Amino acid sequence: MNWLDGHTMNGFRRSLPSIRGKDLIAFGIFLVISASFWFVSTLNDTYEMEMKVPMQLSEVPENIVISEPLPDSVVFTVKDKGFILLDHLLEERDKPIRLSFRVYKGKGGKGSVSPNEVQKLFAMRFPSSTRIVAVKAKHWDFCYNHGAHKIVPVVIDASFTTKPNYYVSRITVSPDTVNVFAATKALDTIMAVRTEQVRMDNVAQSFSQQVELQHIYGAKLNPAKVTVNVICEQITEVSFLVPITVVNVPKGMVVKTFPARMEVKAAVGVERSESIKPELFSIVADYDELHGENKTQLPIRITKTPKGVLKATLKSNSVDYLLESER
Repeated sequence: MNWLDGHTMNGFRRSLPSIRGKDLIAFGIFLVISASFWFVSTLNDTYEMEMKVPMQLSEVPENIVISEPLPDSVVFTVKDKGFILLDHLLEERDKPIRLSFRVYKGKGGKGSVSPNEVQKLFAMRFPSSTRIVAVKAKHWDFCYNHGAHKIVPVVIDASFTTKPNYYVSRITVSPDTVNVFAATKALDTIMAVRTEQVRMDNVAQSFSQQVELQHIYGAKLNPAKVTVNVICEQITEVSFLVPITVVNVPKGMVVKTFPARMEVKAAVGVERSESIKPELFSIVADYDELHGENKTQLPIRITKTPKGVLKATLKSNSVDYLLESER
């Protein structure tokens, strides 16, 4: 009796995984069927959704340059049964609306497209039950020309602040000119093209950055982007003894200054420090600045500094002098 009970229990335990496996399969099938019914029921409901559709200007002749294109896409808000909208998304989601240049070109290098016509072309993709609730795009016109163009300079719109003891020594752009395609009248008014604003704070090293050019309505820029190169240098201080030159000395007189040379301290970029020489500076003492007064010292000032010097100062702004007759 004990053996029989044990044998029966062992058989029952072996049959449990099989029973559980069948139950799981049945449950899974039931779940799939339920989900399918729910999905079908849901798709049968009415929905309103936005659809972004590509838009292209087609059949453009080779000798025509589109200087202001149509928007590259248009957004429609449509309303219909879910399964109809889903079918459209699966079949024609990326299919563009093509608009013939020959149909929509106008006079004076401008063409326009009616939103209603675009809506009609899009509506042809749906059954009559689908309703287009709204349609929107940035603009509905375009500009073109027969290849008229000119080369204009690029103007950099940039502003930087630097970390202490650093400065931006120069800013360049590459290329420094661009080709502008536009109608002849528009070209006559375009003298230069500006970059988009470049702003940066706490600069402490040189860098390059690709920047878009500011859009000019009705004009196509080639290239549309340029590279702005910013050269940032560390500031150092150099000093030189520079001779003092006296001007406006009365005829028959000689003015000697003490000392004859004055120390000049100059703030420059590290990379330029070796090219700065004392002969590139000029210090002048103007005898006329005494104005007949009995002054014991003659004022002096820096009148010339080499390129690249940020700031130059004198150790003293006046010197002793001696007025003598010429021998």
